[in-house]
Amino acid sequence: MDFNDIANRTHDEVEAPKAPPQGTWLMRIVSGKTKEAKSDNGPRGRFVFTLGLVQAGDDVSGEELDDFGSLEGARVYHDIAIWDETSLWSVKRFLMTAGVEFEEGESLRDAAARATGHEVTGYVQYRPNEKDPENPYVDVTNIVEAA
Repeated sequence: MDFNDIANRTHDEVEAPKAPPQGTWLMRIVSGKTKEAKSDNGPRGRFVFTLGLVQAGDDVSGEELDDFGSLEGARVYHDIAIWDETSLWSVKRFLMTAGVEFEEGESLRDAAARATGHEVTGYVQYRPNEKDPENPYVDVTNIVEAA
């Protein structure tokens, strides 16, 4: 489907995406990007990894999985806030966990961009969204090497 097909949909055809069931998931990195901060209040920027859901673990409810539907295009986000240089360890550790091998002198930004296709296992959990209780925030925690 191309962008024009997507953009020309009527508002009646657009529904809020469903949150994936909570539990352990095998995930594939779809993209790794950086975002600079928009203000001086808060982190200096972020590394944002888009993770495609590949396979549910044994602890994911089969009923909830059936209700969720197809995994095609199902994605979650792993967002690492960069407050200072010590925060970079979280980025490096995530990339190493995903099996990304660093090239000599390579920046973390370049390594993150190259991480596409690498896999990790992580736990998907919900966090309340006070502004929109029907749509909780989806967090990815307990990230380990893909089994």
